[in-house]
Amino acid sequence: IELFDLEYSKKITSLGLPTIFIDCAADLFYPDLEADLLLMENEHSTYRLTKQLIDKGCRTLGFIGDYHHCKSFHERWTGFTRALNEKGISLDLNQCVLNPDREFFSDSDWMDKRLGEMKHLPSGFVCANDFIAVNVMKALKNKDLHIPEDIVVTGFDNANESRIVEPHLTTVHIYSNEMGITAANMLLSRMKEPSQPYQVTHIQTKPIFRESTGD
Repeated sequence: IELFDLEYSKKITSLGLPTIFIDCAADLFYPDLEADLLLMENEHSTYRLTKQLIDKGCRTLGFIGDYHHCKSFHERWTGFTRALNEKGISLDLNQCVLNPDREFFSDSDWMDKRLGEMKHLPSGFVCANDFIAVNVMKALKNKDLHIPEDIVVTGFDNANESRIVEPHLTTVHIYSNEMGITAANMLLSRMKEPSQPYQVTHIQTKPIFRESTGD
């Protein structure tokens, strides 16, 4: 679960044991995995979130998260950029925070510093997960900005903090129980038929619009 080291992933699959990965390294080419892979649906849900923000009037949007961190983050980045492209909005990397994931946890005021380096904040931030989004909201509040009046924020995961933070966070719900059941069934199937073609499976997710985007 959430093993993102490419070389270690290959070492595990080389053991010849029935294996299923839940998420994987961002730069992993699926056929090279030689194991079953289960992911939540990431791209289209993030696309829908981003498109909704644009349709409501956002003309500048930034992404916050390391899209090299894992396959899920990379798919969310893909959904974000696809929505911008379809709406004819230019991607401004100066309004994104794409640092390596480990840096996001380095200092308590790390996000404050990153946002402080931006000459112009976008009208909204699409964040790779709820943990990042909550930290972005704290940093924005420290700059005396109001959410969603001054800037909107979205996350991903529908974690507990998304329903506690004020305003409540627009996010994407992951059906975790269903993912667990599917993972178990995929593994049992692999044990029963080791030679069957490897599967790459996405489980549906659901955007949830709340007050952080004015919904």
